[in-house]
Parts: sequence; C-alpha cells; structure tokens
Amino acid sequence: MSKSNRNVSPNIFKDNKLDNRNFLAPTGFVMQIAKCPKTTYFCTAANIPAITLGVANQPTYLKQIPTPGDTVEFEDLVIKFKVDEDLENYLEIYRWIRGIGFPKALAETYDWQDYHQKFDTIYDSSSNTQANYYSTGSLIILNSRNQPNFKVIFKDLWPYYLTTLQFQVEVDDIQYLEAEVRFKYTINDITDMADFPLGPSKEKPHRVEYREYAGYDVSKPGGDLTGGRFLERDANR
Repeated sequence: MSKSNRNVSPNIFKDNKLDNRNFLAPTGFVMQIAKCPKTTYFCTAANIPAITLGVANQPTYLKQIPTPGDTVEFEDLVIKFKVDEDLENYLEIYRWIRGIGFPKALAETYDWQDYHQKFDTIYDSSSNTQANYYSTGSLIILNSRNQPNFKVIFKDLWPYYLTTLQFQVEVDDIQYLEAEVRFKYTINDITDMADFPLGPSKEKPHRVEYREYAGYDVSKPGGDLTGGRFLERDANR
C-alpha cells in the first residue's frame, strides 16, 4: 500500500500554542465599584460571572435537536468583604439597597442619591430614569508579576442581596465577620487595560464604551475622588 503524499504545513499548529504559559492565580485581583469604595477596599473574593446562551429545540419525528438560541444570560457578580468594626463598608451596601427600595420613607432614596452624586458613574444616564441607582464596576485581574493584565467591566450594577452578620460567643478562635453581596447588571465586557476587547486579534476595532471610576482615596476626608472625576472612553477612537 502506497503512503499518502500529504504535505503538512509547519504552521498548522501555530494558533494552538499559548504565548503566556503561566496559569491564572485566584489571588491576584482588584475590585472597584464607584458607589461602594470602602467595601471593595476590603474585598476578599470576586468572580467573573458565568455566561449562558439559550437553547432552542428543533422538533423532528425522531428527537428534539438543540440549536443555538438568541438570548445570552449573565450570572450575578458576587463579592465578599471583611466588615470593619464601625460597619462603614457594610453600610455602603445596606444604604444602597434601602435607597433603591426605600422601605421606611421616600426621603431615604432622595437622601441616598444626593449623598452619592459624586460617585455617579452611569453608563448612559439619559436613557434610564433610574440611573442614580446604578454604578459602574471593574474587576482588574493581575498577572504572575502582580501587574494589571486585563479587566472585566460591569455596566449598570446594583445590589439586591446582602448577607446576614452572625454573632456568637461559642467559638474556638475569633473569625472576623465577612459579608457577601450580590449584584445584578446589564452586561459585562472583558477587555485589556487599554479598554479594547480581549482576544487574539491584533487589530482592535473599538474600545468598550463606558465611564470608568477614576479612583478613591481613603486617606482623604469624605473619600475624595483622585485625579479627574471619571475617565470617559469613546468607542469611535
């Protein structure tokens, strides 16, 4: 039997190789959410949420054939943080939720919105009548040298769940209280540090359009914003 004379290109497996063979570490991250800077300063855990594409079943006389759907669902952003003994970071989320739901009086939402006006990082406030309830967030992931590598940008974040704080005396050792908060949002984008979509392509057609929180200086009274108030990106440049 004669052998096949197929010519295999030496570059056939070029795209299968990793440029960076270091593994992603779970400890290298920085979480930033404009309306709760003290919470994210003590953040101990955060996630890149799962993404799910809907499935449409095509009926046949033999079986249902699954085909790609047209709806993408994003799971919640979940962060955990150590609670300070004055409850300052815990109250950021607590008052945010009460500011949205105002369970006691309508004045709660007005007071909360007025206080947090300087943290307003709304993506598109002109198209949303409840824009003051939302915030922009960024999960910055560090590389093996602890340098910013890429980030996940969350649009229109708002909290809907804040965990219980459980106090008890029957413990062998003091375990400082940790809280969990869950956020809903409209969409997230994974980008490089220049705000271009992360991917193998060297040609970056557009930046992700958003308004990014510039920074928060906890050493200043009232937590003044550092630098310019916001870094506004233009998708067309």
